[in-house]
Amino acid sequence: MTPLHKHALALAAAGIPVFPCVVDGKAPATDNGFHDATTDVDQINAWWSRADYNIAIEPETAGWLVIDLDPGGEENWVKLVQESGGHEPTYEVRTPRGGRHLYFAGSGFSSVQRLAGHVDTRGVGGYVLVPPSVVGGRPYTVSQNRDIAALPAWISEALGRERVHAKADNRVEPDQPHNIERARRLLLARVAAGRVALKGAGGDALTYSTAAEVMDLGISPELAGDLMLEHWYPHCSPNDNDDFVRRKVQNAAEYRQNDIGAWAALSSQDAFGHYQPPPEPEGPKKRSRFALRAEADQEAGRDPAWLVPELIMEASTVLLMGPSGSYKSFLALDMALSIAAGVDTFGARPLQGVSVYAALEGLPNIERARRRAWKVGRGVEGRDLADFYTTVAPAIGFPGEIQEFGDQIAEILSGRKLRLVVIDTLAKSMAGLNENDSRDAGQFVRFCDNIRDDFGCSVVAIHHMGKETDRGARGSSAFHAGFDTVLEVKKIDAAAKAVEVWVRKHKDAEERGTPWTFKGQSVGQSLVFYTSSQEEHREVVTDQDPFATSKVAKALVAAEATARDRALSTPQLVIGLFGMDALGDEALTRKLEKLATGPLRTLAERDETGWLWWLPLTGDQQ
Repeated sequence: MTPLHKHALALAAAGIPVFPCVVDGKAPATDNGFHDATTDVDQINAWWSRADYNIAIEPETAGWLVIDLDPGGEENWVKLVQESGGHEPTYEVRTPRGGRHLYFAGSGFSSVQRLAGHVDTRGVGGYVLVPPSVVGGRPYTVSQNRDIAALPAWISEALGRERVHAKADNRVEPDQPHNIERARRLLLARVAAGRVALKGAGGDALTYSTAAEVMDLGISPELAGDLMLEHWYPHCSPNDNDDFVRRKVQNAAEYRQNDIGAWAALSSQDAFGHYQPPPEPEGPKKRSRFALRAEADQEAGRDPAWLVPELIMEASTVLLMGPSGSYKSFLALDMALSIAAGVDTFGARPLQGVSVYAALEGLPNIERARRRAWKVGRGVEGRDLADFYTTVAPAIGFPGEIQEFGDQIAEILSGRKLRLVVIDTLAKSMAGLNENDSRDAGQFVRFCDNIRDDFGCSVVAIHHMGKETDRGARGSSAFHAGFDTVLEVKKIDAAAKAVEVWVRKHKDAEERGTPWTFKGQSVGQSLVFYTSSQEEHREVVTDQDPFATSKVAKALVAAEATARDRALSTPQLVIGLFGMDALGDEALTRKLEKLATGPLRTLAERDETGWLWWLPLTGDQQ
């Protein structure tokens, strides 16, 4: 008997009707789909004797509503949950495409994107596949093995479902420990959200409805009163009449719409505890990361290679820093898309493979406008970039998110080589941590190191510069020290959308002495950046630099300062460059004097009176 067949029988034994879906797919394998769902053992054996079908259930018959988060819906769901008051942690299943199924005890209609984009529901009139079903060669897996939480009221309201009488599941005994805990969390959530009874503000109705919700979870009236008095009523006003709460509980018990225990849940052990994931295949013992390497092992190692020539080493960590609005995320996206597509980026052909762009802001714009514009601008709009993925970046202060982030990447690889992961931005990913604290900064660096080591890929973290851009990246110096490579993006001209990218650090290679230069062009509703030649970029820089050598030389010629005896003083040159309005401008004078020791040193010399500016007509002094 196969694991799928065994699990179908186990679900039926738990009172959950099942029906078969086609092998490696989602389509029902019976004529009537979920209407054929049953707990009949003979029928289940007959179905699974024909083929090793996938297993599906109609959540409504089990007393559940399932939130179906498709890839691309995660950010919408997070925003919706934050705006609506949250939900209790609940049982979750990871889908083959990288989405999530969140199970809630309650009832609701199936819907498509009614709650938010790429957020569906599966309940009345719908069905879901359950582990260990397999679609496209990839399994459904349990990612959070928790008790099933109560369906939040805001989801029911958003679905617009008319209330109907809900019956209790006679398999669930009242006052079970896991349901008591769910009721306690419900009351604490009401307090945290400010949903407490206040005199003159509907307190009677709120007390009644709260009592009804607690009993919905399988709590007897007596215990419901105790829980409300302990966790909820002390936060109400007034809160000195325990009998008031007891009466409201009794009224809710007598006149309630649903059966007591209508949304009580079997514990996850009762509902799904019979499911055992297939054992890991036995293999050689995992090599310790501290295993000692003899000289022969050292010689067998690979020499460092470039992921993007001169820019990013293979399997390295990179800090991509720049001021806000310097187009650094456009350039990081160019790297990721070019690696997935196998086309040039930064003027060279990168190693091709899978790339993942993980963002905590602007993800819909990246997925649509920017990606589409890039494909058009690069002439690959007809291609399916099967190796390019987007997702939400993890908040590294929560270890569970880091683990789930890595699990999701591993799930989509299927033997393919991961080349690059982009984290946009460092600050957003460190939410709740202090980027000025070296310990917290070190935690982020270790997170990037772990991705690099686990997948053998490169990691690019996008970060902002500090207010004083000459001091480098914002926050702790541990960032500059901890990353293998540090790149700086400099916006040269906003109008021309001209930028430079400089290598400020390579741990294992020489830093390139000249920048990569780019110019942005509008494509559709976004921008695409193309490498520009040194000559093209020099023209932009000259146009934007009032102290460019050519401009200073032109001012000297205009003043006929072409010999030493006709030299200008620095204040005179300031007037020649900027007009009489600049007379006495000390900042411009200091700037010129500083440049006289650098880029403009061929046009000036210093004597006892100060700096003299003149344009030699020959190499000899006159």
